[in-house]
Amino acid sequence: MKTAVDVKALKTGLKVIGKVPRNSTIPAIENVVIEATETGTCLSLTDLETVTKVQLANGLNGETEPGTVLINKSTFTDLLKNVKSGLVTLTETEAGCVVEAGGISTSLSTFPADEYPSARPIAPKHEIDIDAATLRGIIRACSPFVSRDEYRKSMTGIVFEVNPDGTLTGVSTDGHRLRVAGVLSTAMVEQKGHVLKVPQSTALYELNVPLTQTLDRVLSITEKYTGPVHITVGLFRYNDETPVDTVPDAVEFRIPTATVQGRLIMEPHPDYRVVMPDDNTLTLKVAKQSLLSVTKSLLPVTDKITHCVKLATSSASVGVEASDDGKTATGKVSQVDWNGPAKFEIGFNAAYLIEMLESIDAELVTLEFISPTRAVNVKVDGRPDIYGLIMPLRLT
Repeated sequence: MKTAVDVKALKTGLKVIGKVPRNSTIPAIENVVIEATETGTCLSLTDLETVTKVQLANGLNGETEPGTVLINKSTFTDLLKNVKSGLVTLTETEAGCVVEAGGISTSLSTFPADEYPSARPIAPKHEIDIDAATLRGIIRACSPFVSRDEYRKSMTGIVFEVNPDGTLTGVSTDGHRLRVAGVLSTAMVEQKGHVLKVPQSTALYELNVPLTQTLDRVLSITEKYTGPVHITVGLFRYNDETPVDTVPDAVEFRIPTATVQGRLIMEPHPDYRVVMPDDNTLTLKVAKQSLLSVTKSLLPVTDKITHCVKLATSSASVGVEASDDGKTATGKVSQVDWNGPAKFEIGFNAAYLIEMLESIDAELVTLEFISPTRAVNVKVDGRPDIYGLIMPLRLT
């Protein structure tokens, strides 16, 4: 094998494919797969759950020799750390691989390519096209509310609901908060110039995609990409046989220069519609940035365990209060629209409230209450693609 790649593109590719898994018992997956072909050089990395591939342009003008080598990713990255420009040439030898970069030639040991876990092909069942900006928006809006508890496996991903009418919804929850994003109607797609091609179906189907293994990599490969992302949902093929199961277990996100392939979470995700209150009749409309700024300024003064802030509403303003160890701090949010009683108090985890507000792209937000101990809806007028739910804290 022989190939050459621009060092800046190579460094970017190594960053995009991610880090090798920690404490792995399989030495092969500590390596990056470098595959040279006549059309380009492919970098590939897997943690056995997700496979990320990035395609780079060749720089040898037709002198590429196809082949595959496995090089320790950490060693290879350190070798390129001080190389600022030019081509990196890789030549496979009987002893390993010679890397020429920055005027220095270094011989690195390699790992047998046939011992690296290969990506399984997917037998497709559903295919979706969505523009990268919209997909990134859904992932970033929902990711703060994904559970990090490994014992709540079904909540560690973002659920993408493909609805019978061809719309797409992203949902995440950690049991304390819930976020729904990206309910794209045909009118919204046309108005915002989104690309969304979802085959209409007779039934709703869901994809529960892991955040830390798969969607973080999707964000990485699409960071500077503005075109459509092709999503394939299907079943892994084993030994080139057609799968007999009917429930998809695999997903692939593809752009022209990269792919991310991963497993779906098979545990059923909680039905968020069951917990969405429909009887919250008290509404508070407030400037998002004003409430966000006040809450952030009070966060350092909140209780170190509960991080509780108290909201006291009136017809003219919202008072925000935090206290800890005898210290009390207050703030005020003016220009509000409140339809409830003269005095209404409710507590929130300040960090949770901040993350909810930061995930919403709007000037005004509406909080819907029924009591100080019941779940609170977070909405934006005229935006069915934005919905949040946050559980309050009991005030003492």
